[in-house]
Parts: sequence; C-alpha cells; structure tokens
Amino acid sequence: MRLFPRHRVVLTDEDSLPQRFAHSLPGMAIITGVLVQAFHGITVRLGAAHSTLLFIIGVVGQLALLLGFATLHLGSHPVHQWRWRAPIFAVVESVTAMAMVGLLIAFRAETIGTQRARWHDWMTLAQSVFFWHMFILLVFALVLGLTVQWVRFAMLRHEHRDSTAMMIHADHLKQEQE
Repeated sequence: MRLFPRHRVVLTDEDSLPQRFAHSLPGMAIITGVLVQAFHGITVRLGAAHSTLLFIIGVVGQLALLLGFATLHLGSHPVHQWRWRAPIFAVVESVTAMAMVGLLIAFRAETIGTQRARWHDWMTLAQSVFFWHMFILLVFALVLGLTVQWVRFAMLRHEHRDSTAMMIHADHLKQEQE
C-alpha cells in the first residue's frame, strides 16, 4: 500500500495490522494523544523544568510523535479527504491529550513551571493543550497537503506529462463538484 494514495484505499484481510490501524481515525488520534502526553509526563518527571537539553528533547519528541502519527494516518488516505480527516483527527487527539493532562495531574506528574499542577489548574492546561495541538496539526496538514500536491505536479511536469497534470487537475475539480 502506498503512502499518499491518489484514490480511495480499500482494506483487505491481507493488509497488516499496522496498515489497518493507520486507516483508523479514532485509533490513531487516541494513541497519538496518549503517547504525546505520556512522553510529556516522562520528560517533566525527569526534570525538563531544570534542564534545557531535556526540555528541547521533550518538545522535539512531542512534535515528532504528534506530526509523525498524523502523517501516518493522513498519508494512508487521498489528499482530498484530508479536509475532514485532519480536523477530526486534531479534535480527537486534542481531547485525548486533555484527558491525559488530568491523568498526569492525578499522578502528580504535571507541572506549571516548577510547581506541581493541581486540579484547579486542569482547565487552563487543557485549553492550552487543545489550542496548540489543534493549531499545529491543522497547519501541518495544510502544509503537508500542499507539498504532496506540488510534488505530484512537479514530477509530472519533469516527466513532460503536462497534459496528464491538467487531466488530474480537471478530475479533482470534477470530484469537488460532486
């Protein structure tokens, strides 16, 4: 199965479990939210508030998990479906991350600066997580979608298949009208 397919992909019994899982919007979004916030909790417990290197590793690791899993899911579907898949993925992932913030507060692993977060801090932390995860995922999906389309057209033009590129563009316009 190709990454960034042009047409709808139909799963069969022969597809591997990771391939089937990558197609599952709720499954991928939930596991992403859990892993990103768990990674955040681990870096905080290791002392990210006191170590610049650990803080940078934490931020880069969270971004890599968030964007990597989003790419795995979105890359398993045609780009024209990303208009609804990316926002729903972002909402489910963000809500899961908000729930994980509550879990981290319960285990005393969440902080605000150098202080342990308390239950009255949950709403502030959850809103921040929700906003930033939504923003990052939606901007990333937009940039990724534009990049995929641009590379496809550039490859067709490089192969001197301008007429094919125009036919694909016309086909996309036709699909959007339907």
